[in-house]
Amino acid sequence: MTWFTALLVVAVLASEGSLAVWFPKHGFRFQHEKQELDFLRHHLVKKVENVAHMDQGHILTTNWHNCGSGSATGQVVNLTITPNPIRVPGDIHVAVGAVVRENLEAPIRGDLLIKKKLFGQWIRIPCIDKKIGSCTYDDVCEMIPMKPGKPCPDPLPKYSIPCHCPFNKGNYYLPESTFKLKKPGKSVPSWLESGDYQITIHLSSKGREAGCIYLEFTLKL
Repeated sequence: MTWFTALLVVAVLASEGSLAVWFPKHGFRFQHEKQELDFLRHHLVKKVENVAHMDQGHILTTNWHNCGSGSATGQVVNLTITPNPIRVPGDIHVAVGAVVRENLEAPIRGDLLIKKKLFGQWIRIPCIDKKIGSCTYDDVCEMIPMKPGKPCPDPLPKYSIPCHCPFNKGNYYLPESTFKLKKPGKSVPSWLESGDYQITIHLSSKGREAGCIYLEFTLKL
C-alpha cells in the first residue's frame, strides 16, 4: 500500500552533495548538482523555447507497472489514472488496488527517479532543493501531510484506507475517485511543467524492499 499512499501523496502535494547523470546525446557527465542544473536551465531551456509549439503529447495513455521483486512487501494490483494528459490545475481520476503482505512502519525510505522527454531523449531531472526532482527521502512518512490521530480526507475512510504510517497488512482498494490538482507554486521551475514524464518510486523499510512502481504520463499546465 505504500505506492497507494505515494500516489495519494503526489495528488495531495500537487494540490498544494554530488549527483551524476549521463546524457548519451551530449556526452556530458555531471558530478555536481549545480553543473547539472545550469546545463538544464541555460542549454535545454533555450531549445524548448525554440520548439514551444511542437506537440509533446506522445504518451496516449497513462502507463504503469510494478518494478519491484516478487518478494517486495507490497504490490500494486491495478491502477487507472485519467485523463491523459493530466491537466494542472484540474481534476484527476484515480482507481487503485494494492496488497501489503506485512505491516510497514516508519521510517520508510523513498527513492524517486523522474525523467522528462526532451528532443526524443529521456532526461533525468536532478534533485532541486532536496524536494523537487529525482530525490531520496529518508522517511516518506514525514512527508505525508496527514498525521496519526487526525481524520483522513474523503473518500479514504469509507474504504478503510489509512493516510499515514504505519500501514497494516491487508488488501486495499480505492474505486475511481476524483482529486483536484492545484497549480504548482513558484518553487517549481517553468521548464519542469508541461511534457512527457517517467517516474519510478522505490520504497524500502528496515533494509527490505517495500515496493516499486513505474509511471509514464503526460502533464499539461
